[in-house]
Amino acid sequence: MRAIRYSCIYLMWWFVAACGGADEPPTGAVEEVDPNQDRPLPVGLVRLFGGVEMVRVPAGHFTMGMEIGPADQQPTRQVYLSAFYIDRYEVTNARYFQFWVAPDGGNRERHTPASHGSTNGIGDWPERAESRPNFPVVGIKWLDAAAYCAWRGARLPTEAEWEKTARGDEAREPYPWNKGLNGSRANYRDGDDGYDNTLAPVGNYPEGVSFYGAMDLVGNVWEWCADYYDAEYYKVAATIGPSGPEQGKFRVLRGGSWRTAAGQDPNKLSITYRSWSDPTGATDGWGVRCARDVN
Repeated sequence: MRAIRYSCIYLMWWFVAACGGADEPPTGAVEEVDPNQDRPLPVGLVRLFGGVEMVRVPAGHFTMGMEIGPADQQPTRQVYLSAFYIDRYEVTNARYFQFWVAPDGGNRERHTPASHGSTNGIGDWPERAESRPNFPVVGIKWLDAAAYCAWRGARLPTEAEWEKTARGDEAREPYPWNKGLNGSRANYRDGDDGYDNTLAPVGNYPEGVSFYGAMDLVGNVWEWCADYYDAEYYKVAATIGPSGPEQGKFRVLRGGSWRTAAGQDPNKLSITYRSWSDPTGATDGWGVRCARDVN
């Protein structure tokens, strides 16, 4: 009976993905490409990898960190990164469900997202993959996030990659669109954003798009990064392709979530704020987006 139910949910997901729907995220210019191909890509053009939209962030230097605010985001430094791709949107329930039911996705029980019942309308798993396919998947541990990205032939973004995606080449701060936080640009707890104290569909805030075309980098869900967390890391970090400390107890989360209240601490919604957690933890405010190398 359970197998039949999952099959029905999968068929429903396929129908939604194929036919679109009222909450299907907006799309720009999109092209399907060979993942190993690289050529100049105009800013805002999106590439498809296995049906998933990713934006290309070019190689180059950017300023990482901020000289005001929490001590762990200081000092600022010039960091060089090779070109990479990163998901245009946060990973959705529908996308994660594909991984969860796939024979090669790994142990299903191990990678099952936490259920949240009727709390804030998020719902249980796997039912919410059918009822809320284009909402970000939440309740996943760091290992779940890493396993999902690997299944796609991708990986978790480094903390530096996440921040460069948010800053762009115009050194935007403290938000991907520069200054001025409001509910037309992000989903956060005390913002008038149309989703009162709950998740929003991915891509719902086009005014909050980053310079490179990534959506929802601020608010909606905190996003797991590949790096271990160390409060002193910026003082000793490499300036070429930093990938975080070699070991640690906690992993980095970036971007803030629908539970983050700007009135209490606006720093948490900035592009430089560094949060962290035990990688075995999972909440209804933590999600993921994936990255991949250009070559």
